Amino acid sequence: MTPKPKLKLRTPNSKLPTLTDDPMTGDYQPRTEIGRLALAARKAYIAGGGELLNADEISAEVRRRRGGLADE
Repeated sequence: MTPKPKLKLRTPNSKLPTLTDDPMTGDYQPRTEIGRLALAARKAYIAGGGELLNADEISAEVRRRRGGLADE
């Protein structure tokens, strides 16, 4: 059985996740410079009101950017 993620993703009836809900802001220490930059960008995005997407929302966004083409 897989453990439940600590981060609560946005749903229509939930509030946006906060930095304290995000396991990536806890004790995680990136090993590389690109990892540090990516984590800093993630934190800045969330702090600026950015919304994290769930898997279905990501798929819909990819389809939209591809001009509405279905995944194949």
